[in-house]
Amino acid sequence: MIYSIGEKVTYRSFGKTEIGIVKSYCDDPEYVFVVYHCDNNWTRYFDYTAARTALSDLSPGWL
Repeated sequence: MIYSIGEKVTYRSFGKTEIGIVKSYCDDPEYVFVVYHCDNNWTRYFDYTAARTALSDLSPGWL
């Protein structure tokens, strides 16, 4: 699945679930960069560091 910049996503892997927002695309089409922790300042997610995340670990929306 292809996600849009600014789209809300849920990460699920290794028994862990986290919400985040897609910040940017990666050179590898199997990954995107996602902001997970931004002090609950989600409207300014773009000011925070993102983590490279496999698309296979993401679901659309916040669950």
